[in-house]
Amino acid sequence: GVFQVEPRIGMAFTDAFLMSCSQWEDDNLPLSYQFSYVMAGSGGRSTVLRSASIVAYASSLLPNGLKELNYSL
Repeated sequence: GVFQVEPRIGMAFTDAFLMSCSQWEDDNLPLSYQFSYVMAGSGGRSTVLRSASIVAYASSLLPNGLKELNYSL
């Protein structure tokens, strides 16, 4: 499958990021999609932006990451 985010680079708490999934397949239908992010340096802990749904896209504002990790999520 394909996961895309637009824009690829943006301003925290200002730009809405559109996340979308396509071409995912499984015998167990319908598929459901949950969108979350992992803050760099968090030890892998994720924050859910939208809980599981059959809708294959979501839009959300995102926070800034840590300065020492170039503000990445």
